Amino acid sequence: MRKLAFVLIAAALSGWPTLAQQPSGAWADKLFQNKTTHDFGTVAKGAQLKHSFAIKNIYAVPLDFSARVSCDCVTPTFSKKTLKPQEEGTLDINMDARKFTGPKSVTIYVTVGPEYVSTATLVVTANARGDVVLNPGEVNFGVVQQGQQPSVKVDIDYAGFLDWRVEEVVKPSD
Repeated sequence: MRKLAFVLIAAALSGWPTLAQQPSGAWADKLFQNKTTHDFGTVAKGAQLKHSFAIKNIYAVPLDFSARVSCDCVTPTFSKKTLKPQEEGTLDINMDARKFTGPKSVTIYVTVGPEYVSTATLVVTANARGDVVLNPGEVNFGVVQQGQQPSVKVDIDYAGFLDWRVEEVVKPSD
């Protein structure tokens, strides 16, 4: 019995491959061009956050996609559930900042199959400030014709105790 215990301990310490020592990163990660994280940064409580992960089937077989998430504050939607070889699509992520306050990290497990199965792990993060609230939490202009300049009024409420004000609103270049 002592010899068996010694052999098992020696095997564990010798570097024999185990499941825990498998290289990290699934082959499915390559479908996302290895862009498997997105940080929304600091956002107002109640904001509706959206991000699209680009997907390209770089393999020679059609691939089916499914997803599960670690938090009900994130909803994943595929533009196409099946991608043919060399076909492109997106995984659209909606993160509801009404459902959490403070820093939040959510894991999205994207399983690809059916012939060869792999699971990509995507992570989205945000920090919802409870002292800043937007109403409405989402603005959607839909399709806007070139040259038009639609506008929407958004109320920004501050529920904190510091002397605070909005000094500038900057439109991202992308």
